[in-house]
Formats: sequence, structure tokens, C-alpha cells
Amino acid sequence: MTANLAEEKVLYQGDSDAQLVKGLVGWLVEGLSGLTPAEIATLTPDFIQDTGLNMSLRPSRANGF
Repeated sequence: MTANLAEEKVLYQGDSDAQLVKGLVGWLVEGLSGLTPAEIATLTPDFIQDTGLNMSLRPSRANGF
């Protein structure tokens, strides 16, 4: 993953060879790109439970994500 700041917004890009990681990276890129650094700093990891993603990931993978 890479992050660039343009017009006070963070733009993320990322990729992976592993399909699962590629999907997780895509989710983060889609969800976080275009936010300001202040908006990103206020986010909490609650969305993992809210979406049920934690049920599809091993605990160590969910914690890493």
C-alpha cells in the first residue's frame, strides 16, 4: 500500500499477489481514499464487526487487518 496527499485528501493505492490480501487492500483503498488525515485518524476498527468480516477471517488475520 502507498498513500499520497493531494488537495488535503489521502489517496491510497495497493495490491497483493495473495487473493485474500488483495481483497482486504481493495476494501481499505475504497473505504479510505479521499478522506482527510483528520477523518482517517478518527476511524475505529468497529466496521470489522459491523460488517461481519471478522467471522470470515482467522482471529490473527482480523487483528492484523
